[in-house]
Amino acid sequence: MTDDRLTPYETLVSFLYQAPIGLLELTGDGIVTMANPEAAKLLLPLVANGNLDNLFDALLALAPDLRNQVAALARDAAGEGLALRLTQDGRRTILLLRLTRLDEQRLMASVSDITAAEELERARIAARVHDVQRIDQLTCLPNRQAVLEVLRERLAHSRSQPGALEGLALFLIDLDRFERVNTRLGAGAGDLVLRQIAERLREYVRMLPAGIAARLGSDEFIVVLGGLHERDDATRAASQMLDIVSGPCEVDDQTVNISASIGVHIGMNMRPGAESALHDAALAMREAKNKGGGCQAMFCPDTHGRALRRARTEHELREAISKRELFVVYQPIVPLVPGERVGFEALVRWRHPTRGLVSPDEFIGIAESSGLIEAVGAYVLGEACAQFVAWQRTFGPLAMSKMSINVSRGQLQSTDFEARVHAILDRTGMAPNRLQLEITESLAAQDDQIRETLRRLKSARVQIALDDFGTGYSSLASLHQLPVDVLKIDRAFVRQLESSRHHRVLVEATLMVAQSLGLGTVAEGVETLEQAQILRRLTCTSAQGYLFARPLTAEAAGQWFLAHGAVDRGFRHTDGHSVSLENL
Repeated sequence: MTDDRLTPYETLVSFLYQAPIGLLELTGDGIVTMANPEAAKLLLPLVANGNLDNLFDALLALAPDLRNQVAALARDAAGEGLALRLTQDGRRTILLLRLTRLDEQRLMASVSDITAAEELERARIAARVHDVQRIDQLTCLPNRQAVLEVLRERLAHSRSQPGALEGLALFLIDLDRFERVNTRLGAGAGDLVLRQIAERLREYVRMLPAGIAARLGSDEFIVVLGGLHERDDATRAASQMLDIVSGPCEVDDQTVNISASIGVHIGMNMRPGAESALHDAALAMREAKNKGGGCQAMFCPDTHGRALRRARTEHELREAISKRELFVVYQPIVPLVPGERVGFEALVRWRHPTRGLVSPDEFIGIAESSGLIEAVGAYVLGEACAQFVAWQRTFGPLAMSKMSINVSRGQLQSTDFEARVHAILDRTGMAPNRLQLEITESLAAQDDQIRETLRRLKSARVQIALDDFGTGYSSLASLHQLPVDVLKIDRAFVRQLESSRHHRVLVEATLMVAQSLGLGTVAEGVETLEQAQILRRLTCTSAQGYLFARPLTAEAAGQWFLAHGAVDRGFRHTDGHSVSLENL
């Protein structure tokens, strides 16, 4: 009976021949003594003459240094080996050849096709790179590229399904005057603030339909939302984002208050193209900036035209500053009670060479948003202080008591504002206590850093007036916390004094609190004799408005003061009749 069982060697050979990878046995000189079918299948296409007798010769063109590499393998270190990637020009196949020395005379080689694995790895790396390219490295939010891809998809979808854009809305968010944070606290602190803002926006959109928050770059973010079918829905969402962004940020034990401007662009108004949609949202954001920041603006078909006009005005304003087309006018602030003296408020005007007088409403907001307000403000401050000193020389002891000048957020947040004020006072010779800086109520109430700047100026004897009181954020209860010397009651309250008991009670309460705190008071926008009489009875100390005089050129203001302010304390109304303190 014949024994059909295989010997161990034959079993091994059978296994090697059936193995799913190529296997070869060869001598130290490269002569192939065994090659299984998979090895022949993989290697023969790479061999020019189809001769696989010697592996070193067969692969000479693809691995010319293979013989030397094998010879360098440790003679007495079985198991050591090397791995080579074999590929041929014009072929996509990539083979991995591994050689291991069995003993002094024998080598074992394996060969496998790793083409698919290589392509998979390349795809994985490409996907990772793609993801990295779509993520903002500072905030870990999607970046501009990612949000453009989202917009392209949604805009493409809208072309095939009309009405798909109706619920889409873009909210382009720009942090107001963020460069001041970097200047004051350093770029590292600025980065911390950006991360905090990013996290707030990420949390906001997390549960909203089709919501995505992204960082476009620098201090700009964008939020894309779906499901906002009404204009009011988008307005409400923008208000929520303003509240979220405006919350205080904590940086190294310091509180940083941030405000933002938001441009809102809703789907029904979107032009084709993702870049166009972003551009239009940016135009709306600029409109919010021009309103003073801290607010929202909605894109509409007229926005493009306004943007062009605004760009033209900004360009011409830059020229106006250098060409000295700006000039200062002065409105008297007259006393309503004995013991007070006349002062003036300095106001900027622009005499355009072709457009004539340009209203401040048309260019102050643009000066704020473009950064030109510092140059405009410095000009007004220097001009007004110099004029005040000239009037003091002219009128001597009877000269006006103070010069009041409006100061913007942009000026107050400038790192050199205090130094500039002191330099102008030194240059002109004006006493600090004769200068009164007017700031809006919202500025003084909202910004800790601005309040600190005001405190330092006040300690240097510069007077601080709170403008438009009653329209902003502070209250009578918190008034004592603000570093101010004078309250200016907004014209909206003065206008209603004659007809509204409610407004009269509010003004009276304000005047009583101001008096208890030792603050001076000025009523703005006084236009009738009855308004002036009511204010005097309520013990308001001063007033300004058309009842007494419109804003005047420096020459006309000097003549007005000579006729009324420095002699008999009588003031002539613009219609010609005389108003004297004794008759109020």
